[in-house]
Amino acid sequence: MSTSKTIAKNFIYTTFYKVMRMILPLVTVPYVTRVLGAEKLGIYDYTYSVVIYFQMFAFLGFENYGSRLIAEHRKDKAQMDKVFSAAYYFQVIFSVLALVAYVVYLTIFCKENRDIAWIQSLYIIAELFNISWLYFGLEKFKVTSTVNIIARLVSFAGIFIFVKTRDDLVLYSLFCAGTLLFSSLILWIRVFKYVKFTSATVKEIWEYGKGSLLLFFPVLVINIYRTMDKIMLGNIVGMSEVAIYSNADKIVEVPYMILASLGVVTLPKMTNFAQDGELEKTKYYIEKSMRVIMFMACGMAFGMMGVGKVFAPIFFGDEFAESGVLIMVIAPHVIFRGNANVVRNQYLLPQKRDKDYIVSILTGVAVNLVFNSIFIPLWGAVGAACATLLAESFVALCQIFICRREIPVVRYTVSNLFFIVCGLVMFVPVYMYGNAHGATIQTLLIQVTKGVVIYLVIAGAFFYHKEKELIKSFIRQKKKHIKSLLDFESARGK
Repeated sequence: MSTSKTIAKNFIYTTFYKVMRMILPLVTVPYVTRVLGAEKLGIYDYTYSVVIYFQMFAFLGFENYGSRLIAEHRKDKAQMDKVFSAAYYFQVIFSVLALVAYVVYLTIFCKENRDIAWIQSLYIIAELFNISWLYFGLEKFKVTSTVNIIARLVSFAGIFIFVKTRDDLVLYSLFCAGTLLFSSLILWIRVFKYVKFTSATVKEIWEYGKGSLLLFFPVLVINIYRTMDKIMLGNIVGMSEVAIYSNADKIVEVPYMILASLGVVTLPKMTNFAQDGELEKTKYYIEKSMRVIMFMACGMAFGMMGVGKVFAPIFFGDEFAESGVLIMVIAPHVIFRGNANVVRNQYLLPQKRDKDYIVSILTGVAVNLVFNSIFIPLWGAVGAACATLLAESFVALCQIFICRREIPVVRYTVSNLFFIVCGLVMFVPVYMYGNAHGATIQTLLIQVTKGVVIYLVIAGAFFYHKEKELIKSFIRQKKKHIKSLLDFESARGK
C-alpha cells in the first residue's frame, strides 16, 4: 500500500507539471504573437531550433540514465555519493564541450540575430547545473515538479508584465531561456541533504557516465526529426514562415500529448507481460488500446481540421491566419502518431526491440529531409506541414510492418478505419459552417459543439458496439467503487 501511494503521488505531481507545461505556453501564445509578430517570433523559434542540438549534447541521455543509476545505488549512501559525483563530472565535461562548440558556432557561423542566439546559450548553461535526474532516482518528484512549476509561473508572469512591444524580443528570450536555468539552480539548494561530492578517477567518470551516451542517440534522432523542418524553413523561406508553422505545430501537439500519456501508463504492464512471455495478453491490450486511440485521435484530428481556419486568426491574430491551413494539413498526423505510440510503447520497447524503434525513427528523418527539400521551396510552410505528415505516416507504417508477424497489428488497424469515416462525416458540416460564418468566437463555439455531438453519436455508437463488454465492465467497477465509498462513509457516520 505504501508503494502504491508513493507511485500515485508521484504520478499526480508529474502529471500536474506536464499539464501546466502544456497550458501555460498556450495561454501566452495569443498575447506573444500579437505583441512580437511573426518576424520576431520566427527569430526566436529559429534560434531555439539551433541551440536545442547543443543543449541535447550537454545533457545527453541523463534524464533516463541518471535516474536509473541513482535508483540502483541509493540503498548504499557511500556508493551513491561516488556514482553521483562521477556521473555529474561526466555531465559537466560534455556540457562545457557543448557550450564551447556553441560559442564557436556563434563566432564563426552565426551572422544574423546574434543577440538572441547568445541569450539562447542559457539553455546549455542550464544543463551544466541540471541535476533533476538525482531527484528522479530518489523518487523526489514533488521537489522537481514544484520547482519547475514555480519557474514557469515566474516566466509566465514576466512575459505579460515586461514584454510589451516588438522591441522586447530580448526580454521574451531571457524569460524563456532563463526558466530552465532558474529551475536547475534552485535544485542545488537541497542537493547536499541527499548526496555529497567525492573524488573520482577518469576511469570511474567514464564507467558511470558512458551509459548516458547509449540513450543519447534516440533523443538526438527524435529532436532532429522534430526541428529539421523549422531550420530548413528559416533558411529557405524566412522567419515569418517559421513562426506561422511553429504555432500550428504547437496546437496539433497538444492532443498528441494526451494520447501519448496513455502509452506511458501502459508501458510498465506490457513490459511485465513481455517478461512473463504472455503474448496473448499483449495482443489483447494492443487491440483494445488501438481502438481507444483511433476513437480519440480521429475525433481530435478531424475536429482540428474542421475548426483550424476559424481558430487560428482568433487565437493567434490575423497575421497568423495561415496557421489555420497548416493545422488542417498537420492534424491527421495525430492519428499516425497515436497508432505508432501504441506499437512502440506496448510492443517494441517492452520486447527490447530498441534497434527496430530507431530504424523507424531514422526512416522518418530521411522522409522528412527528402520531402522538406522538395516541398518547402515550392510551398513554404505548407510544404513543411506536408512533409511532416508524410514522415509521421512512414514512421507508423514502418513500426506496423516491423511487428506484423508477431502481432496482427494490420488487422487491428483495418478494424478501426470506420473512425476515419466518422471523422470525415463530422468534418464536412463543421468546416462548411466555419467557411460560411467567418472567424468569430461564436462561430468557433458552434463549430466545436456541432462537431462533438456529431462525432460522439456516430463514433460513440460504433465504439460501444465493438467494446460493449469492456464498457459494461468499467461501469460495474465504478459502481462497485462508489458503493464501497458510500458504505465506508456510512460506517464512519455510525
